[in-house]
Amino acid sequence: MEARRYFRTRFLRFTAHCWEQPQFFLQIRFIENQKSWNLLFSGILSGLALITKLEFGFAILATTIALIFLALPGCKLKTAMLSILPALMIPFLTYATLAFNMPLSMLIKDCFWLPQTIPRELIYFNRIKTGLNDLGRTMTEMAGGTTILVLLAGWIGLISIYLARLKATSPMCRDAGSPGFIP
Repeated sequence: MEARRYFRTRFLRFTAHCWEQPQFFLQIRFIENQKSWNLLFSGILSGLALITKLEFGFAILATTIALIFLALPGCKLKTAMLSILPALMIPFLTYATLAFNMPLSMLIKDCFWLPQTIPRELIYFNRIKTGLNDLGRTMTEMAGGTTILVLLAGWIGLISIYLARLKATSPMCRDAGSPGFIP
């Protein structure tokens, strides 16, 4: 039983990633070419991710909502309808079908919709995996990682400023403003 639950969790995580990557790619393609079929398929993949693994589906839905906010003012409604509607209809139809074929209490307990229905073993396992069993160490590691990212961003910024100034002071750039300059 435990091996089956472990395999099911790994398989669901894998399939959620399979929906997540193409969905994000389709959103990027929609931004590039504004073709509505990219957005429609992105919404379908969002809905499939929502029924596969709920937390991955919520992350995908967050990118979809960000895409709606970034859409042009006249296209926000169209973007919302093409992306959010299929993303919400697929889970609604799936869970409605399941609710008509089994007791609702069973559906709520098996999908872990409520915090009270999550087994203690799963909570303990997730705490170990995410590092929440030792909160001080986890926060220290996160602070160290953030510091490294900030330092890296600072170095990239400094190198960019240096290269921009170096380019601005090169003889090629100084001569570019003169009247008889031919590159």
